[in-house]
Amino acid sequence: MTYGVRRVTNDRAVSGMRASAPARIVSLMMGVWFLSSFFGNFLSGYLGTFWEQMPKENFFLLMFALSFATGLAFFALLKPLKKAIGHGEQSSADV
Repeated sequence: MTYGVRRVTNDRAVSGMRASAPARIVSLMMGVWFLSSFFGNFLSGYLGTFWEQMPKENFFLLMFALSFATGLAFFALLKPLKKAIGHGEQSSADV
């Protein structure tokens, strides 16, 4: 069941991303999507090798620490990312 759920949600996400991205960067966005998916799966497999090598409490503490650090990194990058995409700025586009 998990494979089916991941397959359906991945297909829908790629389709939604393709539909919402500007036409000139659709292929770039799809490439970034699949590249990030590759690195995420690779990192997941690498971290999974620690399951047998360390006590389970330390393994879950490692997962928590990595998740927390990632959340802090996203929070720290939020303001520069909003500034880069022009979030909150009014644009006067002629229609």
